[in-house]
Amino acid sequence: MRISVDNAEVSNFTVSANGLTDYTVDLSIAEGSHSITITNSAAYSTFFCGRMLVLDKVTVVWTAPTTTTPTTTTAPSSDCVVNEYQASYYNNTALSGGPVVRQCETSVGGYFRSAAPVSGVNTSNWGAQYVGTIHFPVSGNYVFSADTGNMAVRVWLDGQLVIDKGTVSWGRNLAAKNVTAGDHAVQVAFWKSSGDSFEFFSVSQMGPGPASTNGNYFSADSFWNTPIPADAQIDSRSDGWVAMLGNQNGISLNSSTWTQPIYVAPAGTPTRAIRITNSNKYLTVPYLPSYRASPDGDSALIIVDQAKGCAYELEMFNNSSSAVASASYHAYTGTGGHTSGPAHAGGELSWLAGLIRSSEVNAGGINHALRYALPIGSPRFAYPGTRSDGTTPGGIPQGTRMRLDPSLNLDQFALTPFQRMVAIALQNYGGYNADTAGVLAVATENTMASAPFNLPLSGLPQTLIQHLQFLKPTVASTDIRLDEQADQTCAQQQ
Repeated sequence: MRISVDNAEVSNFTVSANGLTDYTVDLSIAEGSHSITITNSAAYSTFFCGRMLVLDKVTVVWTAPTTTTPTTTTAPSSDCVVNEYQASYYNNTALSGGPVVRQCETSVGGYFRSAAPVSGVNTSNWGAQYVGTIHFPVSGNYVFSADTGNMAVRVWLDGQLVIDKGTVSWGRNLAAKNVTAGDHAVQVAFWKSSGDSFEFFSVSQMGPGPASTNGNYFSADSFWNTPIPADAQIDSRSDGWVAMLGNQNGISLNSSTWTQPIYVAPAGTPTRAIRITNSNKYLTVPYLPSYRASPDGDSALIIVDQAKGCAYELEMFNNSSSAVASASYHAYTGTGGHTSGPAHAGGELSWLAGLIRSSEVNAGGINHALRYALPIGSPRFAYPGTRSDGTTPGGIPQGTRMRLDPSLNLDQFALTPFQRMVAIALQNYGGYNADTAGVLAVATENTMASAPFNLPLSGLPQTLIQHLQFLKPTVASTDIRLDEQADQTCAQQQ
C-alpha cells in the first residue's frame, strides 16, 4: 500500500494482516489543506492467490513535534551567484563553529562513500550546509528530492522546512511544493557519523512538456534535444580532463554489448509483473516472451509502452521476470532525466534518450545529444544528472555536457559516413556523462529489436579526443522536469 500527500509518496509498505489492523505513518506537514491518496496494488501470478484490501477508515492525528529543529529558519547569506549553492563543510555533525571549507557549487551532494567530501574534511562525523538563491522559472508544482544513504538530511524553501530526516537513515525523500516564479532561498543540510554514504538532492519541475515532432523521444525542450547554445562556456577544468583521457584509443562505440535493445510495445501488448530486486517491489510493463536483454553483464533492455507513452529501462533483467533495477520515464513528454533513486544508471539519465538509433542513422542524421560513459567519473554530479557512481577524485561529474570543437573541420580526418554523422552530432548537440565504463564510449541501440543500420558502424579515431571540450554547468535542476517515482502516470515499482 502506498500513501501519498500532495502527490508525493510518504510511505510504501506491504499489508500482510488477515484482519483489520492499524497502520501508522508519521510525517511533518504544513498547516492547511492537503490531498491524501491511498493506493493498493496486488501482484498476481501462479505463485500468488488473489488479494483484497479492505480500507476501513483514515484518521489524521496531530502530535507535537519531537524535534527541536524549527520549521522556519532564516537561511545564511550566500556569496555565490543565482543558481549556485554556497557549500560549507564542518568537521562535526552539528554544523557548528566555522566551516573547514566553503565554496560555490552547482549541485548538492555526491557519492561520498567513506571518504572525505572535500580535502581537509573528516572521513566521518562531518556535515555540510548548502545555501543558494535558486531561480524557479515558472509558477507551479516542483518536487524536492533527497536520495539519502547513511546520512541525515533537512531541506528548507524560503525558511520553511520541507524535508525533515534528522536521523541518519537510508531512503528516498520526496516533497511536492507549489512555488511562484522567481528567486527563492533553498537550503540543504546533511551529516553523517561513519561508513559508506551518499546524498543526491534536486528540485525540479513537475508535469509534461511538448512532444518532439522530428521523431526524437522525449520533449522538444528536453536537454537531450536542444542544440548547444552558441555562447556555451568551456569548463575551466576541461583541458585537464582531456589530458586524463589521453590514454584512450579513441571514442569507442558499443553496438552489440554494453548497450540496450529498444522494444516498442503497441497498445494491447500483454503485461507482466517484473520483480525489481533492489527494492523488492513489482513493476507491471508490456511484455512478450520474445523480448531479450543485451548479451552482456548489464543484461538490460528498454520497453516503450506506446499506449501510455512510457519507457521502462530495466537492468540485470532475466526471463524469470525479475530485474535488479529499473527507471520509468515519460517517453514523449518527459526530459529523459530522473530524480535520484532507481540507481539504474550512474547519472540517472535515460538510455533511450542518448542511444544512436538505426532509424535516425538510416534517415541521415542524429538530432539529439549522445549518452557517453568513461572511466574517470567524479563522485559528484552536475545537473541534469542527479547522482553519480564515479570514484575518481577530480574526475568528470556525471551529467557534464561534452562536445567536439564546433569550429573543427571534419574533412581532415577521413571519417566514414557513420563516423561523420556521430562527430556532427557531438559538435551540435554534444553528449552527457551518464555512466562509468572501462573506456570512453558512446552507444547505438542493439538492433536485436529493430531494423539494422544501413551503414558500417565504428567508433571515432583517437585524434579527435584532443578536440573534445567539456562545458561549464549551466543547468539548474529547477530549469527542467525530472521523472520521479511518486508520479503514477507511468507504471512505478509497487
